[in-house]
Amino acid sequence: MFCKRWKPEELLPKAELLSCILQLDSRVIGVALTGSLARLEPKIHDIDLVVFHGGSMPDGIAQDPARIEPYYNDDLFLSSVLTPHISRMLSQARAEVSVNYIFTGIKALWDCKYLNSLAKEERLKDFYRRIFCDIPLVILHPIDRFEKLIDNPVKASNVSLSGNTTINSLCYRGYKIEHQCANPACRPKQSWAECRKEIKRRKNHWWHR
Repeated sequence: MFCKRWKPEELLPKAELLSCILQLDSRVIGVALTGSLARLEPKIHDIDLVVFHGGSMPDGIAQDPARIEPYYNDDLFLSSVLTPHISRMLSQARAEVSVNYIFTGIKALWDCKYLNSLAKEERLKDFYRRIFCDIPLVILHPIDRFEKLIDNPVKASNVSLSGNTTINSLCYRGYKIEHQCANPACRPKQSWAECRKEIKRRKNHWWHR
């Protein structure tokens, strides 16, 4: 059994390029990396991006290319959320790498009621709580729009995604952020180790170490 996987250094430049393209849409406040690439796992299947908006875009998940596996939400089509021009640029930039776009209101970073309302649409339990309160969430460059357009201050720590090395002579950095509250109800109930097993089973990737 085989599926194509990539190293972080192969995907970080692509993720930053996708972030720049997404922010050609004036409704996009910022783009954050999550999932296996944000965790800098050694072998990665796809890129997961959280696309923050101010309320003028629909919430949901779009895959490029679209997929029908049970694990994935298929509630949005990229071409219906973004302009055909931007959608085409994203598809060309990703090449053979699959990308999951998670469109979410920026207030998920501080509004507990809104964060918990997102759970109504999720297929994998605690999907949004895990993204915002558990696994790494890293705002990618360019971040100037994110800093200017949010009303609430968000705690962020500068992190290096490329470590002490460079990729194509460039360093890749971002800002690690998370949902701003101490309410245990906003955190996922299932441990990450248990969730990881479930994800592998749903994706039929149980054979990966």
